[in-house]
Amino acid sequence: MIGTDSGNTGHRFHDVPVHGGSLWNTYRFQDGELQGLTLGAGLVARGQREGNNQNDFQMPGYALVNLMGGYEFKVGKSKVTVQLNADNLLDKKYFPSSIGFGRSRIDIGAPRTFLGSVRLEF
Repeated sequence: MIGTDSGNTGHRFHDVPVHGGSLWNTYRFQDGELQGLTLGAGLVARGQREGNNQNDFQMPGYALVNLMGGYEFKVGKSKVTVQLNADNLLDKKYFPSSIGFGRSRIDIGAPRTFLGSVRLEF
């Protein structure tokens, strides 16, 4: 039988911040020359957290800024949507997660990333 007492009683769970959250908002123009255009912005934030269950080290908090822009238009009876997303716009160096069960590994967050897409609905 494996013992249940790992010596971590009273320690914080690894990779779980006390404070964290995300906020996204988009606006779609309904009328006028900008009809079909959608703009959006978001913020993802995580506070400092423990790097492993033994609470031997802490990982710093971070905040990321994300943006998006899209345009929707008709081609015949089909609807076409083109979109561009910019993630981690400020190119923040951050550590999104760690593995702390007996060994420690810290993941490094993605740098500034641009992602484009085209969607066709028919």
